[in-house]
Amino acid sequence: MRLTLMVPGATDGTRRSVFGDAGGLIAPEVRPARPGTMIVCAPEPACVETARTVAGAAAGPPSMDALSAPDFGRWTGLSAEQVMERDPAGLQHWLRDPDARPHGGESLAGHLGRVAALLDAFAWPDAGAVIVASAFTVRAACVHALHAGAASLLHLDVAPGATATITRNGTTWRLRTLTR
Repeated sequence: MRLTLMVPGATDGTRRSVFGDAGGLIAPEVRPARPGTMIVCAPEPACVETARTVAGAAAGPPSMDALSAPDFGRWTGLSAEQVMERDPAGLQHWLRDPDARPHGGESLAGHLGRVAALLDAFAWPDAGAVIVASAFTVRAACVHALHAGAASLLHLDVAPGATATITRNGTTWRLRTLTR
């Protein structure tokens, strides 16, 4: 079984490295999926918009809260530069410790656990599926497939418009590709 994970194209927020970016796409960068392909998405606006394009439907595929980006608490809506100015110690702690929650939201380890639980428990079709989600969520899915652990989450670059493919045989996930 194969899952194709897609990151929406650039938004104003991704260009400014905004935590918890809820902006719309600047320009969609996707092709429609094959008819009959299961498509699900995260609830963020750029994910929903990209999923509609992939599905080729105005209504769009269902969104799953478990696919959402991490909750960045007090940092939501702030750029990385603003967080560096306002909470440099918190940012350094967050960058070093995947269990850290200096913003009061969700830790990176918690986000990885949430995404891993969905990947492992959901009844994905044998034919596979397309998932449209944030770079953080695609990164978490790839790290889960690699069994690399939460400390490696920030050591994997996943850009806007990137696509990853993970495969599962029984209960074992593998990372097949990560491309831009």
